[in-house]
Amino acid sequence: MRRMEKWFANPAAAILLVVSNLVPLAGVLFWDWDVGSIVMLYWSENVILGVYILVKMIARATVGGWFAGVFFSVHCGGVCGVHGVGPQATGPRLTTPN
Repeated sequence: MRRMEKWFANPAAAILLVVSNLVPLAGVLFWDWDVGSIVMLYWSENVILGVYILVKMIARATVGGWFAGVFFSVHCGGVCGVHGVGPQATGPRLTTPN
């Protein structure tokens, strides 16, 4: 229950989060945005956040923190790699046919 209390502690942030994630959906449905481009946008966001988290981990690292940073780099790099290659390999199928 505590997690829900934190979520609703700032309703403006919750509303902004939902609305900001509905904008790409509306773009695809109503404004003919390319789905592949939106997937790559979310992938880029994932990479940027991964680098940011890694920098924070290294800045606060103790000896065990360095191991956690290496582990995170391998894990996040692998996930980002797979998620980056997938849309590239299936790119033409992600777009809407004309």
